Amino acid sequence: MKSLPYFCRGEVIRGFGRGSKELGIPTGRKCKLSPAAERKLVRRVKSQPRSTKKHICQKLEAAGTQVSVSTVKRALHRHGPRGCHARRKPLLQKRHLKARLKFAADHMDKDKTFWRKVLWSDETKIELFGHNAQQYVWRRKGEAFNPKNTMPTIKHGGANFPDSVVDNLPADISTGIYYGWASLGNGDVYKMVMSIGWNPYYKNTKKSMETHVIHTFKEDFYGEILSVVMVGYIRPERSYDSLDALVTAINDDIEEAKVKLDHPEHLKFKEDNFFTSGPSLSSAPPSTTSTVSQTIMNGH
Repeated sequence: MKSLPYFCRGEVIRGFGRGSKELGIPTGRKCKLSPAAERKLVRRVKSQPRSTKKHICQKLEAAGTQVSVSTVKRALHRHGPRGCHARRKPLLQKRHLKARLKFAADHMDKDKTFWRKVLWSDETKIELFGHNAQQYVWRRKGEAFNPKNTMPTIKHGGANFPDSVVDNLPADISTGIYYGWASLGNGDVYKMVMSIGWNPYYKNTKKSMETHVIHTFKEDFYGEILSVVMVGYIRPERSYDSLDALVTAINDDIEEAKVKLDHPEHLKFKEDNFFTSGPSLSSAPPSTTSTVSQTIMNGH
């Protein structure tokens, strides 16, 4: 890709929400779903609870049934499922669950004197390759913590660039996973991985440019200036059958980035003048690179 390395800099701000307004959902069409079609619809959202009403309508239209999103909503409400905020909880694999269960069993009889001597470390929830905006799912009452109805949280730092930055990407910067360097303000430069695209697993409706800084931050960094340089490409974006598969791919990307960024041709960009020229939106970029100066969203 001729545009690599690619430099960006912007202010970290809070993210945006997703929902019916963003999707531009129309209303007012006459209901055309038969009882059998409604039951099939309920089975669909039970297996894919993150499906949006617009996406469901598109699936029905492809099958020969054209209905409105209001019709879909009313049909689902009649059978129980309702659109609810997805609960956020740590993304744990089976080995993590076993370890936590063992810890609980080993310490369940400890008295207050013991726990007063325990120092609990601070935990920071961050976004990783997915919008920090509220996610909706279709579920019945009492199903809030079904794994299908939750959103995973993983540590490390992430930040999203807004549409204005994504729209200014060079034409040869395709969707996929990139690696490079990132710095907050005039701070240290850290390794980073960046996802550009629609994040198929989460079925995002907008193309995004999401930076994952390979460093644990003690607090959110809203309002800071984030400077990044992409120096290499890992792979195209793709969807996954499970959260475990997604997490495995993310971890593989991070490990690959760590190794590649230690190569001399990439390591030199850690000391680039771009990171020492000051976190100003009007700072002049290096003359041999493409650049954009805009805001970024979702800082953790």
